[in-house]
Amino acid sequence: MVRTVVVVSLLLASAIPSGVGATDRPDRGGGASTGGELMVPHDDASSEIEALHSRMVDRAKQMGLTVAPQAASVGRYQFPMRSLANARGYHEHSISNHVDLDPTTGLKTYDCGTRTYNGHKGTDLFLTPYSWDVMARSEVAVVAGLGGTIVDKQDGQFDQQCSWGGTQPANYVVLSQDDGMMGYYWHMKRGTVTTKPVGSRVEAGEGLGIVGSSGMSTGPHLHFELRNSMGQAIEPAQGSCNNRTTSWTTQADVLDTAIVRVATHSAAPPGWTGYCDKPDPKYADVFAPGAKIYYTTFMRDQPAGVTAHVELLRPDGSIAYQFDTGSPSSGFYMASYWYGWYTLPTTGPTGYWRVRATLNGKRHEHVFKVGGTLANAAITGAITGATTLSLPVGTLVTTKAKVTNTSTTVPAVGCFVSAVRPLKVTTGFQATGLPIDQTFVVPAAGSTEVTLRLQARTGFAAKGATVPVYFRCTNTAGAPFTAKSQLVISSP
Repeated sequence: MVRTVVVVSLLLASAIPSGVGATDRPDRGGGASTGGELMVPHDDASSEIEALHSRMVDRAKQMGLTVAPQAASVGRYQFPMRSLANARGYHEHSISNHVDLDPTTGLKTYDCGTRTYNGHKGTDLFLTPYSWDVMARSEVAVVAGLGGTIVDKQDGQFDQQCSWGGTQPANYVVLSQDDGMMGYYWHMKRGTVTTKPVGSRVEAGEGLGIVGSSGMSTGPHLHFELRNSMGQAIEPAQGSCNNRTTSWTTQADVLDTAIVRVATHSAAPPGWTGYCDKPDPKYADVFAPGAKIYYTTFMRDQPAGVTAHVELLRPDGSIAYQFDTGSPSSGFYMASYWYGWYTLPTTGPTGYWRVRATLNGKRHEHVFKVGGTLANAAITGAITGATTLSLPVGTLVTTKAKVTNTSTTVPAVGCFVSAVRPLKVTTGFQATGLPIDQTFVVPAAGSTEVTLRLQARTGFAAKGATVPVYFRCTNTAGAPFTAKSQLVISSP
């Protein structure tokens, strides 16, 4: 079968020659540079799954499991990816393709859109930004969307595939899911597939492996596919061209626009030159006075005309430089990056600077240090208030969390809290005494109380949706998820 890949846009926005409303002297050397689109992988996993499906159904039946002709009404799917303790962004994933519901050569997704390609039968969830870097650091896990039994699995296959076509086998797990569907979790990183044997039970949210690029894939992502006993692919999302009850515990917006990371670099962040390109992002959080720094806002699902406002803040909170990012000239970018640069003064101020990016009223910050060194701290985070929340649309709902620094001599700086599942919910945090979404400091051997804020947007619906809550600081390798670092949200 011939696959036709739909590329939304490959146009780079024109360069922004200088900051909008810059507040520092022009001879300081500040500005915004060209940004644009980042890599979005594709695959041909559905053809590989097609060849396996009948055998998987027979095996499940031999194990005494029920494989249904349609999804049962019991049970809904949690998000099948989860950021791990060492992840560094706010969100590190987005959707590149849905199920193609058009049986002809045309394209039709659940919302009557074209975010797919001909013959694609699953949901593709890719890593961003710089997916090869995220994969190399094993920052995002594949987890079971619904409980079930392992019917088959495979590991040991090459996981650096980056070209279209071919017959390369994938690392994968096949589950007979509790709703009677066969669930296929594809493209995992070599050596990370669950060690549980075939026939073992797994629960929703349980780890199956690490996101990779094995099999017929052009880059790191998860291909998640559901099929019934007759081999028909099931699109889990509900929409105007898929009039069924959603299979998700909560379903994100069709266009899920968000900032996924704000970062600083020692050199200009690289663009996308091809699927096989694996550039070093040159992340850096410590700079000498007089150094030229680069600071980037990474986004997902950025539409034409939608920009983020970026500010570079000195230690006293004053603005050293500011500008608005570019945006696509048409359509939207599934993954984008926009960076500015600034030459730091040779005479100070030293200390902790911030980059602040604001998109649709929601702000994100990243802290970096000028002068000296930045020692590592260690934190743990836990929700101390209610963990099960009902969210009426438009109503602000809050709960409490505590971030504790176990280092006895080093403060944790640039700390933030993030909910890491796509939601029709505006989430945020507020450390005691600070503005909403401003990064905070956790003193050595101390703790900081944080209020978590959630406000459901129009169209929100949820039934027992799990939302991992992620705690991160500039100078921490990450905090583990604990029993209380997960929310469960529902509609009233």
